[in-house]
Amino acid sequence: MKFVWPLGVHVIELFVVIFFGNVTPSHGLQNLLADPGFESGMFAASPYVGWGPVNAAAISQDYAHSGLWSLKDAYDSIGIGPVVAGTQIVAASPGLTYSLSAWALTPATLQNAQGLLLVDFEDNNQQLINYSGTVFYTLGTLDASSTANVWTFLSGSVTAPPGTAYIQALPELFNSLNSSPANVVYFDDLNLTQIPEPAGWALAVVGVCLIALQTLRWSAAPFRKMGTVEYRIERIRVSLVQLKQRLEAAGYEFEDPADALPGPGTDVASALARLHQEVGFVPLALKLFYQRIGSVNFLGHHPDWEEWDGAYSDPLFVYPVTVALSELDEFLSNRMTYDEHFGRFRVPIAPDDLHKADVSGGMWYNIALPDESEDPWLLDEWHETTFLNYLEIALRWGGFPGIERWNYQGHNWPIAELARGFDF
Repeated sequence: MKFVWPLGVHVIELFVVIFFGNVTPSHGLQNLLADPGFESGMFAASPYVGWGPVNAAAISQDYAHSGLWSLKDAYDSIGIGPVVAGTQIVAASPGLTYSLSAWALTPATLQNAQGLLLVDFEDNNQQLINYSGTVFYTLGTLDASSTANVWTFLSGSVTAPPGTAYIQALPELFNSLNSSPANVVYFDDLNLTQIPEPAGWALAVVGVCLIALQTLRWSAAPFRKMGTVEYRIERIRVSLVQLKQRLEAAGYEFEDPADALPGPGTDVASALARLHQEVGFVPLALKLFYQRIGSVNFLGHHPDWEEWDGAYSDPLFVYPVTVALSELDEFLSNRMTYDEHFGRFRVPIAPDDLHKADVSGGMWYNIALPDESEDPWLLDEWHETTFLNYLEIALRWGGFPGIERWNYQGHNWPIAELARGFDF
């Protein structure tokens, strides 16, 4: 939804500008990005020297904020993945504040998709930096409420964490593969600058003003607060996209590639409303998972990764919300017997590790409803932890949390590479 800044915010901004000048990046500051308006008409050989594509990104003359060209992040019709983006990586230093801005346009209202202006930081080994639980920073968003066919200015700033050697700019479309082929976002005239520090006594006053301003801005974007459910879901979403790409690059063969990470379905809102009506509260983490991720199915195999009887990798898997509705129909058709057996309604989350390996097993992983907690317990899964904790554990094991129980440490599964940067 749109957020209107309180009067106090504008007073603070006016005070800063009048007395100290504009402390946000201006056109007079050096733009650290190469080819910021995409006027070369092509991608560079490497994102460290210019723009590179992620999945189906293209440089297009369909629309332009200025000049002739812009970045086109469009619906991925060939099923590579839900993220389409441009990427450019430039040198940066820890402790300095960087501002990224862009003009963005969607020709038609986005359906189950978001245009995101993201940044992250890398160390000298070109590894993503996780600083106190933060890896990706969302600085601007287009969504279904954004005005179509109008160039919208997106911007934000962030301070580089310790260990920073590089900053990555990611103008991105996150698009459900089940959503409209009309979904497309164009980005143009990106500007990445280092914000200069005010000198002398002005620094203290400006600092106080900016702290107050930033406090109000955090309230407008709660998912950016470290540790919140919204933030954790966003980070899990981005990590799942990265993991799927790494598995594909490693030669992993998904059992059903179209279901590996299809994105949210079109019926999530009505499904959640029906669950709430019939059984009560649905936990926030589960709601956001269905709304922003949808489902995951990493079942499959690699021809060269060793497997043996009695050792189950337990590939990451979460059913779509449609499976919860099927279970709800079963629950409502024979509620007394169901309650006697389970006590409460259970949302199916995933088959257990044995069933995933086509071996007769036990109860599927599940969440009991109603549940008013933000992050519910995941039941009948051996970690005995919450839903989000389980997803983060699975990502730390490269999508195969069952390997944590293997006694054999000499296996050849490349867990360290698959899980690189997933230090939740």
